[in-house]
Amino acid sequence: MKTRNPNTKFCTLALVALIGGLIIPAAAQKTPTSAVACNFVGRFYLNPISFQGEVVGYFTNIHGIFNGMSAPLFNGSPSEHTAFFTFRSDVFTLNPLPVNGDLALFLVSSGKFNIFFNPAPNSDWTNLDTFSNGRHVANFTRPEVLDLQFESTSQHMITETLISSQTFTFKGYNYNFNELVPGGITLFEAISNTPLPALAGYSIVLPFAGSGIAVACEREQKH
Repeated sequence: MKTRNPNTKFCTLALVALIGGLIIPAAAQKTPTSAVACNFVGRFYLNPISFQGEVVGYFTNIHGIFNGMSAPLFNGSPSEHTAFFTFRSDVFTLNPLPVNGDLALFLVSSGKFNIFFNPAPNSDWTNLDTFSNGRHVANFTRPEVLDLQFESTSQHMITETLISSQTFTFKGYNYNFNELVPGGITLFEAISNTPLPALAGYSIVLPFAGSGIAVACEREQKH
């Protein structure tokens, strides 16, 4: 009768642990403060009579989520229709200021900005609700901000502070925006003043795109 080598069991367990370690999903990678946290594409919808509007759009990339893969945030060829992560603001109000030379100025009211994850994306620019059909995974609050309108473009910069978030699973990995951007993001947006086809309730529709920069959270600033 052969005596079983006690090291055999140990080596087997070690191998299992090693293989298991290779497939355990890694923790979400926090975006360093002042680094680019995301890039996005959106549209601005405005009622010129009430001066009320909202924005919707999708993310082309989010730092810390499945980096290094080809078009990881899309379910197929990249577009609004296939984007897993979308955003939508609440309805805001634009308050016009006196023009400054050839520069038109508007104060955009404070409010909220939300991110959604949809495992079966189907967003459509002609239906704003499709950008909020997914699971609500992050909620941000924004202060009043100044919008600058030039002849052909507009510029907009605003800090969105994270106030709540939910853990979600994407391609086998768990993520939470409280780990990705715990302090929130500052959005830099470039808006074209060339209008797109109107939508019911919003006769002015303008395309925009931009980037989000991670900001420090209060607990980081205290250390």
